[in-house]
Amino acid sequence: MLRIVRSLFTLATVLLVLGGIVLVGAQAVALVLGRGAWLEAVPEVVGPPTLISASVAGLLAFVLSYARTPSGTPSEVEDGASQAA
Repeated sequence: MLRIVRSLFTLATVLLVLGGIVLVGAQAVALVLGRGAWLEAVPEVVGPPTLISASVAGLLAFVLSYARTPSGTPSEVEDGASQAA
């Protein structure tokens, strides 16, 4: 189960980053080309899926923060995050 949640979290994070890149890139192109209508249209098209991906990633991150491995230890210990300090 933990593996599925991590995979979904990774997918949602990749989608939100790609959405952000497309959003900023398309607006930069529209600005350079002087297309005011594009500047308004891009956030309406790209924004909602990007925000949904960000919301899903945030919720899954919250779930992962409480997830425990089968051995009963917090999942971050297994990843070595606490050992880095």
